[in-house]
Amino acid sequence: MIIHIKFNMIILLSVWLLVTACSGLNGKTSSAGIEQSGNEKGPRYPEHYLHLDAGKDPENIITDDFNRDGLLDIAVVSHGDSCIKIFWGNGGREFLPGPILERELTGFHPDFVTAADWDKDGFTDLVLAAEGISSVVLFKNMQGVGFEKAGQFEVKYSPKGIGLADFDGDGEKDIVLGPYASGNILVLWGKNQPRFEFDISEIKAGDYASSVCISDWNLDGKPDILWTETQKYNVKVAINRGDRTFQTKTLFHRSKEMVELPRSVVTADVNEDGCVDALSPLEIGKAAVILYGDCKGGVLSLQKIKAPDWGFRGIGAIGAGKNHPAYIALGEKLRMFVGVRARDGSWHLKEYKAGRVPENFIFRDVDKDGRMDVLFVDSAGDTASIYFGPLI
Repeated sequence: MIIHIKFNMIILLSVWLLVTACSGLNGKTSSAGIEQSGNEKGPRYPEHYLHLDAGKDPENIITDDFNRDGLLDIAVVSHGDSCIKIFWGNGGREFLPGPILERELTGFHPDFVTAADWDKDGFTDLVLAAEGISSVVLFKNMQGVGFEKAGQFEVKYSPKGIGLADFDGDGEKDIVLGPYASGNILVLWGKNQPRFEFDISEIKAGDYASSVCISDWNLDGKPDILWTETQKYNVKVAINRGDRTFQTKTLFHRSKEMVELPRSVVTADVNEDGCVDALSPLEIGKAAVILYGDCKGGVLSLQKIKAPDWGFRGIGAIGAGKNHPAYIALGEKLRMFVGVRARDGSWHLKEYKAGRVPENFIFRDVDKDGRMDVLFVDSAGDTASIYFGPLI
């Protein structure tokens, strides 16, 4: 009897060892920063992807040709490490570590950064919402070799979201700032542009109106401002009258049946009707909402995309182009979804593995192969990622 039990145990142990060995053969491999997954169940990595060391809790990622060599470069804000990291495009799907703008330049816990040729010298500069020092900071592009702090303007609220446009048509760039927590939307009206000086006005907003987006919502040729009020459950727009005044309208408010927290807002013409649409992830509502614009400053209809489990936190979108359809990207805990709209108005979503909290999605053809790629950050981790197309 004892011999029979021992024999069964030996068989079970042998089977376990065989299964373990086979599992090892199906593991993840990597080569030159590009990894592939052999896991056939659940979300998978795309065939080609690249992770960059973005520092602790990266806030956002942007792309531009900073050194004018014809290749896209990357800037990532590390909120936790209080710095901006630059990565130089090296052709194809390769990026080389570049300069790091440290805390003494960015201040404690910097947030979103945007790019523009501020001084009109032909090189793209960086403008940062510096939460920890309650300022907006200009970093001048030193003709493609790095960046130098060239201006700092203090504001009354710690800023998080940022956008640039010429709102009053005077030829000077203006800046919009969304507050980190309490406070109104700030509009900094540019004057003496190279000196980084501004007049200031405010647009009344609810608490946590931190996500701002610049778009011509009513198609009148003037840039408007969209934002979310997370604690008030709103998505709003300030229609630009062109004379440094705005008309504020509510585009979305949560239903009475459930609490829905709009985390951020992006815009694109995702149904290809010529009107701008607004998209927002509703984290607690476990969905994303698409507000289909009517081309006149209002909302024609809305559509919700249900989240499978945790609720969406990140979102991105791009309208259709010559070589690609309109895309959306949705970030949920541990995974992301890339979607295209079907003829019947539904959305076909493809699921991929992602970081712990994937956010701040942008679409670009990074490797110039004619197919759209998607970039994003893991805001609860330490990576910025590029998923190379084809995505669907």
